[in-house]
Amino acid sequence: MLATDTKLPDESSAEKKLAEATKKLAVAVDAATLNEAKYEPIGPTYPKTSTGRRVALADWITDPRNPRTARVAANHIWLRHFGEAIVPSVENFGLNGKQPSHPELLDWLASELVENDWSMKHLHRHIVLSRTYRLSSAAAENSPNRKSDPENRFLWRANSRRMEAEVVRDCVLACAGKLDLTRGGPDVPHTDGATTLRRSLYFRITPDDRMKFLELFDVANPNACYRRSDSVVPQQALALTNSALPLEMSRHLARQLAEATTGKDREVANRKFIEAAFEQTMSRRPTTVEVEFCRKFLDRQTQVLASAELTAFPGVTVAKVPPSTDNELRAKENLIHVLYCHNDFVTIR
Repeated sequence: MLATDTKLPDESSAEKKLAEATKKLAVAVDAATLNEAKYEPIGPTYPKTSTGRRVALADWITDPRNPRTARVAANHIWLRHFGEAIVPSVENFGLNGKQPSHPELLDWLASELVENDWSMKHLHRHIVLSRTYRLSSAAAENSPNRKSDPENRFLWRANSRRMEAEVVRDCVLACAGKLDLTRGGPDVPHTDGATTLRRSLYFRITPDDRMKFLELFDVANPNACYRRSDSVVPQQALALTNSALPLEMSRHLARQLAEATTGKDREVANRKFIEAAFEQTMSRRPTTVEVEFCRKFLDRQTQVLASAELTAFPGVTVAKVPPSTDNELRAKENLIHVLYCHNDFVTIR
């Protein structure tokens, strides 16, 4: 037997290598310490403790005696709710900027923001509960305001405007009850726009990476976040017509509403379906004329679908949810898709 203090060859070799490595490490540490003063840092160096200058700047920006910050914030919040800002030059509050349409209102909103500990929720609540916000965008043809203020600068009616890009996509999902309301988490790649059910807020947006559907509806420009540009182009209607997401959601919604409005009387069931479809997509009841048009569409589309000779719609191949094999239900799916493409669906009035 070997003595207890006898070491194996492998163990002795390992200890020898460890001793050599430790010696080399000590030499390297000594060399680095001795030569530290001879090298200049590659980049700027900063003190380990704060000088307090950034805090002082933040305090100055939010000081109640400096009203500009609160005015700029209130102006942005107003713009998001009304589509037009109190100071039209949102990016310029200087001497070259435009004058506010309601200076007293802007000052009051700014003071409300500061006095309530910069609570934007408080300001949002004040605005959406106001009479001005709840005005209708409709106006009589003989209204004198059409001549005195055709651009609605003084808010005698609401501004009719298109929904923001993210809201358009989220509404397509929400109407069908498929919108994923999970909060937080990592950003979503822009390439997953047609497959994920997450809110559009979570999509990754960079100058180079933007989801095509959102870009068509004027998604925010990450290089200029003052206000969005508004456009009305044919590609927006084509996106709602040909994209997989509206097709899939229209089929989901049609099947939900058809199940909820089923009945022995086909005419009554169709009328209930049309009313439910308008309430779900347009947030209003259909007019008598609209009900009649939709009823005729369902009858005619059912007959067309029963025809043996049909050309397949290109979007069928991109949608994961196949169309119904029942002609009447498929006609209802087509009607929901038409409502998704309606101007009232993407317009805030």
